[in-house]
Amino acid sequence: MSRLGFTVALAAALALPAAAKPTVSTDLADDANLPAYGSFAIVDPQLPPGADPVAYDRIRQAVEEALIEKGYAERPAAELKVYLLVESQEKSDVKSGGAYGVRTAVYRYTEARTTIDVYDARTRRALWHGQAVDAVNPKKSDPAAVALVMAQFPEHAAPAPAVQASDDAPAPSDAPSSHARRRSSAAGPGSGSPCCRHRARGNAGQSAPGTPEG
Repeated sequence: MSRLGFTVALAAALALPAAAKPTVSTDLADDANLPAYGSFAIVDPQLPPGADPVAYDRIRQAVEEALIEKGYAERPAAELKVYLLVESQEKSDVKSGGAYGVRTAVYRYTEARTTIDVYDARTRRALWHGQAVDAVNPKKSDPAAVALVMAQFPEHAAPAPAVQASDDAPAPSDAPSSHARRRSSAAGPGSGSPCCRHRARGNAGQSAPGTPEG
């Protein structure tokens, strides 16, 4: 291999972005309360000609698993609609340098752009946007970038359980309380009856038997 060829090959190898982390960005709509939603459904698009359906399924599965892990349930009639967009674009980087004069190396790679958009299913309002841009091998799809995006998605907030009355609580009773029974006993039997009070007043006006009148 010539010195120029070796320099170009080495520069291309050093320029590989495989070790670089994907560029991740997210955006949340104002006043959007995603934890209040409980279910989602992924809307499968019509893949363009030449698209890799296997790669798309890997990304779809990564998004689905991430949402379920965060507490959202997948249902056909869901509260959230999730749209996925997977794009790839051929790009090239030009590197210049070298110990024996200027050397130029051109590295061509595939840039993958994965977009995840979440909408309110009823109002169709855009609630959340996530995107990952990564240099990938076009022959192999890696959903690791999707995991970084979904790590920024809020977790579902489960509603607090309703407070139930304890089975050991005493049942209400119609019997009078002990305080009421004591008050009734102190008053004496029949003390509250009008007829008994009338008889008492009548007896007070009569002389006892055998007692001489004044």
